[in-house]
Amino acid sequence: MGKFQNGYGAGIDAARPYAETATIPANTTGIVYTLPRRLGDNTIIGLLTNDNGVTLNTSTGAVSLTTAVGSGVQKHLAFTEIAPSGAGYVRTLTLTAVGISIVIPPLALSAATVLENSAPGTVIGAILNAPGESSYTLLDGAGGKVALDGANLVCGATNIDYEAATSFQVTVQATHPNAPDPRNQTFTINVQNVYEQPSLSALSLSASTFYVGRPATGAILGAIAGEAITAADLPLGLTINGPARTWSWDGTGTVGNFDASLTGSLADSPNSPRTSPLSLSVGKYVLSYRVIDDFETLTNRSATSGTFALTATGAIHGTNAMLLTGTGSNPLMNTNAFNTEDPSSWDLIAIYADFGNDIYNADIPSLLPSFTIGSTSYRYAFDALTGQQYQAIGPHTKGKQWFAFKANRFRANGTWAGQKMTELTGTQSKMSRIDTGVATGTCGMGKVTVDAMVLVERHKPSVILSFDDNNGLQYTAGFPMLAARGFKGTIYCAPGLIDAPGRLTTAQLMEMKAAGWAMACDSGPNDEPLTYFPTVEAATANMQSIKDWVTARFGAEGAQHMCYSYAAGWYYSTTVQSYSVTANGTDTVTTSGGTAWGSFYYPGMYVTGANVPANTFVVNSPTANTIKLSKPIPAGTFTLNGIGRLRGQTATCDGSAVVTMSSTAFLVAGMAVSGGPSVPSGTRIQSVDSSTQITVTNTIPASVGKLNFDVDTGAFWGTKMEDALIAIGMKSARFSLAGGIYTGFGIDPNFAMHFPGFNYEALTADAHIAKIQQQIDACSDVNLYQHLGAAPTDSYATFNSVLDYLKARQDAGEVDVVTVSEWWTKVQQRGAFV
Repeated sequence: MGKFQNGYGAGIDAARPYAETATIPANTTGIVYTLPRRLGDNTIIGLLTNDNGVTLNTSTGAVSLTTAVGSGVQKHLAFTEIAPSGAGYVRTLTLTAVGISIVIPPLALSAATVLENSAPGTVIGAILNAPGESSYTLLDGAGGKVALDGANLVCGATNIDYEAATSFQVTVQATHPNAPDPRNQTFTINVQNVYEQPSLSALSLSASTFYVGRPATGAILGAIAGEAITAADLPLGLTINGPARTWSWDGTGTVGNFDASLTGSLADSPNSPRTSPLSLSVGKYVLSYRVIDDFETLTNRSATSGTFALTATGAIHGTNAMLLTGTGSNPLMNTNAFNTEDPSSWDLIAIYADFGNDIYNADIPSLLPSFTIGSTSYRYAFDALTGQQYQAIGPHTKGKQWFAFKANRFRANGTWAGQKMTELTGTQSKMSRIDTGVATGTCGMGKVTVDAMVLVERHKPSVILSFDDNNGLQYTAGFPMLAARGFKGTIYCAPGLIDAPGRLTTAQLMEMKAAGWAMACDSGPNDEPLTYFPTVEAATANMQSIKDWVTARFGAEGAQHMCYSYAAGWYYSTTVQSYSVTANGTDTVTTSGGTAWGSFYYPGMYVTGANVPANTFVVNSPTANTIKLSKPIPAGTFTLNGIGRLRGQTATCDGSAVVTMSSTAFLVAGMAVSGGPSVPSGTRIQSVDSSTQITVTNTIPASVGKLNFDVDTGAFWGTKMEDALIAIGMKSARFSLAGGIYTGFGIDPNFAMHFPGFNYEALTADAHIAKIQQQIDACSDVNLYQHLGAAPTDSYATFNSVLDYLKARQDAGEVDVVTVSEWWTKVQQRGAFV
């Protein structure tokens, strides 16, 4: 009988029984061998005998071990195989276990998600893919979150919390007797949330409108306990405190409408996070005020010094206003017993005045109130360092202006050492006086409408630190001095000077711009006045080109602001300009010694002088020391005299159109005539009859008074230049005459149109600071300009002292030091308060 393993050999006698042997893996259970069918696929196998632990599946022929055996152990069984023909065979099988090496494949889990807070023992998933006889060890149970139950991962003693972690990892090790290496497998278990908190509600703020300059606080509405709140796209200056459920508005934002949102988040809430849209708005800063004189009626009022007080249509408040007009010296109006309040409570006093076009044909440099209490007059006083420093009027304000005064500067008899009006207490009967001229001046008064004297809320003024002429020291000295105090400045750029020797470079300007400085426009490419150009149109085209130059390099924000070089050529000058000039036989003369006085002769100005033909006018000043005239002048050196307007000329009118005066010098046919209520509107000089007589175009009632004469047909007269600048988008201009104003072109409703400041080299530190403090006291914005053309002899001690003073005032919350662009943003956020 042959011995076969896993099959027959050649020449087998199928009628005889046969013995077979096979090897199986040690330490293995399950199917270990499958019997081959010897007589075809349809034979019938029957079990005769088998050792313990050995089974035979007679249908499939699969031999299995129910108990693993070690290497060398043999198992036996006997069986029959019967062919379809009925022939049968007896077969025996001896199985010998032998040792083999296996590799445990990667393990898997039947499920890997568990609900949070599941009870210990809850099955997470079964371990799959390991061979039979494998055993398992839990190497990492995630801190007790998972335990091992046979081949199952189950929830352990540590609670599984979705809010603590949405997933975690565990590591299982599988071993097998025939596997030399264990299999370590890390599984990620995902945690499914079970919502334990309520749904979130819509969130809102207790206010939806906020006002610049009006800090406010409030509550966040709709929040529930434990809800975390964040915000997006809130207006600048508005913040929230989520834990406290509050909001805070610091009053410094930008006017406009804003789409913002609040988002609430709460663990275990089914709709967390929830975002709620907000529609918010920021309104302009409107000062609170109280009217102390509305100027509605003439009751209890009297005018003196040649002044007439008339009722006019209200300019800004109520129905009526007071129209003051006259020809006297120091015209003024008294109001008897106008107020009985306790003056110790007064702080900031403001008066609104509208001078119309009379600011160009009358000498009204200021408007001052004063108050008489008992027998004492309390007038606005100036300290010795400041001197008389009025809030001057110029064409740039379009004639409309608020005049503001700090109440404690009204002193007995107008002396700085006098008793302060605010030191008086109790009910006080007062008389007010409105003075429309400086104490020593005379004028042929035009017309001024006075409306609304108010006690107004104090607000924080701005100080602009500006630089023109583009000198290099503005970078090497000024830039670090401002930076050391956290200040930013403003540069008025003259394109023709940039990158020239000793001047600012483009790279330096770029660096300063990156540091937050504003880049604005000079009035000329080489720091020329506007009146170097023959017409407003030419000056405007020049200004547009400079604006475009600044915009292309530094952005449009600063380019909408400018400065007037040389006071813009003084094109509304009221004094005679007389300087030595040299003529070469053409229509162009040069100023003696190459000085810059040519800038003070503006287009349209009437001029006289030896050999100067009658009715000669200035065309323009094309350079700093040349003047182009309307007619050729014979060669020679002589004094050229020019004037734009004559004011306060004493004249006698006989009831006709003839006017006589002591001198008609500088008068020429076509000049506008004004002064007092008796001169009809639109009156002009028809002819200059002699050195003492003129004829005008209208009849003037018989009187003796003061008249004003203007060359109002000049290219730059009145508001022509300002109107043209507004048309090209200019928003403000710094006016460079000390004691003058800088302008928002009449658009600012409050007080941001006053002092330009000073060139610091021209004043002591104490004087400079005193002048600034006066403006801060009056809540007036200040534009301080410096040139830094050369290092001063005091090594910048004066300028540093001024900067230190401003730093202290800013730290005390009294003032904001800003760029011209930042100032403009503040101006836009101010609303008219009356």
